[in-house]
Formats: sequence, structure tokens, C-alpha cells
Amino acid sequence: TNDEILADLKGGVGAIELVVDPDGKHGVAIRDENDLDVALADVVLEAAPVSLDAGEHGAWEAGLLRNKLRGVAAPGTAFNLDPVGAYMRGGDKLCPEEHAFALEFTARHATELPAAKFLRADARTVHEAGGTEAQEIATALACGIHYLRAMQGQPASAEQTARVLSFAVSIGPDVLIETAKLRALRLCWARVLDASGVGAEQRGAHIHAFSSRRMMTRYDAWSNILRVTTAAFAAAVGGADDITTYPLTDALGLPTPFARRVARNTQHVLLEECRLGHVADPAGGAWFVEKLTRDLAEKAWAIMQSIEARGGIVEALHIGFLQEMVSAARTERQRAIATRR
Repeated sequence: TNDEILADLKGGVGAIELVVDPDGKHGVAIRDENDLDVALADVVLEAAPVSLDAGEHGAWEAGLLRNKLRGVAAPGTAFNLDPVGAYMRGGDKLCPEEHAFALEFTARHATELPAAKFLRADARTVHEAGGTEAQEIATALACGIHYLRAMQGQPASAEQTARVLSFAVSIGPDVLIETAKLRALRLCWARVLDASGVGAEQRGAHIHAFSSRRMMTRYDAWSNILRVTTAAFAAAVGGADDITTYPLTDALGLPTPFARRVARNTQHVLLEECRLGHVADPAGGAWFVEKLTRDLAEKAWAIMQSIEARGGIVEALHIGFLQEMVSAARTERQRAIATRR
């Protein structure tokens, strides 16, 4: 892990996110402080932000990273505590201990590490399970609203919670649709924060976009380069704050050094040669994108309201409402694929 991190940093990546699983089955097997020290050896933490994706192990791993940072966190550092997302990905129920820790940890350290993000509203599960763009936006909104409410018990204002919260979404290969999706998410979240009494200058949504894994093929992996490139382009044009591009061999297993290099350089070309980051909202004003943004925002808002009407995201998951909705969308998508539509 350390060798790959250092190779990626030398290759020009801007941040590291550790997908952690103490069992080593679905991520890096970091079990204690020594393991974390080995994984991050020779990494300058003040310059290279480090984030976590630890799922149900978030509480344990967040404590390790907090001790490692020693009160210094580069802008972009994120603990990404997300007990609701862990439940959504396959938990039997929402873990009350993890949920309480996420809220308490955020309240305790947010002032000490003002540049860090602590909570994450992760809607990638909906996308990867076959959900629609509106369902993914609605899920992200519902998770964000859940954390806004939950943090009031710490107590923390909506403005303080919004500052330490980020969103994670998946980006597919359709440039215009995915661009509109990110714009619609920002639009809806600004409306949520407006209703929560947050000032206009604090209503921005911090979005981490990941290239979609459901779009990747194992039969002709080279074509994945095109898919990942268009996804990264859409994420940049849509205004994502962070972008992760998966290697072209992602559907085949662990990536080769060449596959990792292509994933890195895809972003370098878009950033340094195409200069996508030099224009704010380049799709703004385009009638098609503006109309699609509004349509997606309206659909997502309606779905979010239906989730809230059932008691919020946790209760909607508990009764199977969200699962049934995503399952129906997946079935419809599979039927359209099977009939070449």
C-alpha cells in the first residue's frame, strides 16, 4: 500500500483515500497505529490530504487517523464518517454506537481541524445498484438532512454541520446527464441549507465524484479508458471538488501499475492540458444543461420528500422503501438493455 501511495504521489495525484477493511477482504488491512504508520510512511500529511473510506469500521479508523494527524490537517483531509452509508451498503441495521461516535467525534474535533471534513453523505450505493440519477441525488440529500438533524443534538448549528459534510456520488459516461446531476445536487442542497437558515455564502456542497463502477466492462477493458475519461470530464465540468478515476482494469481485480498510471494521467490531461478547472460552471447558460438540471432537481426533490415522509433515510431503508425503488429502476434498465433500447 505504501509503495502504491508513494508512486501515485510522485505521479502527481493530489490526495489519498484509504479504503480500509481490517480483515483485508475489501480494503487495506489497517488494524492499529503501526499499520497506519507503515501505509503512510514518507507521506507529508501537511501537503498530501489523507481521507478514509472505512464503512462500518469508521469509528476505529477515524481515531487512528486523528492521532496520526496530531492536530494538523491539510485542506482536503476527510474522516468521512458515514454510519448511514454503511447501513445502506449492506448492514443489518444502523449501528447506534457508530452513529453516536460519528456525531461526537465531529463535534469534538471540528474546531481543532477546521480544514477537514468529518461526515460524508455517500449515495454511490444507489448508483452502483442500478438506481436513477434522481434517486442518487435524493439519497444524498436525505443523508445530508439526516446528519443536519442529528448534529443538532451535539449541539451544532446547520452552518457548522454543512461545513464539515461532503457528498460522494458516482459519475457515469453520459457527459451532459452527469454534469446536470452534479449541478442539480448543488442546487437542491443549497435549497435545504436555505430552509435551515444557513447564509447564502455557506450553502455550497462539497462533492467527491467517483467514476462509475457499474459502467466498467471486463470483456474489453481498454474501452474503459473512454468511459473513465468522459466520466472525469463530466465531473470536472459539473463542478466536483474532488475526482477519483478508477483504473481501466477495475472490473478484473487489482490494477497494474500501468492501469494506475493511465487513471492518473487521464486527470492530468484534463486538468493541465484541457484546463477544465480554469472555468467555473462552463455548462452554465446552456439551455439543454440548464433544463436537464432543473428537471433532475425537481425529480430528486420529490423523491427526497417521499423519503422524508416515511421518517427519513434510516426508516426508509428499514422498511425497504428505497431498496424497492432502486430495484424497480434496475429492472427497467435491464429490460431496456436486453431489448437494445
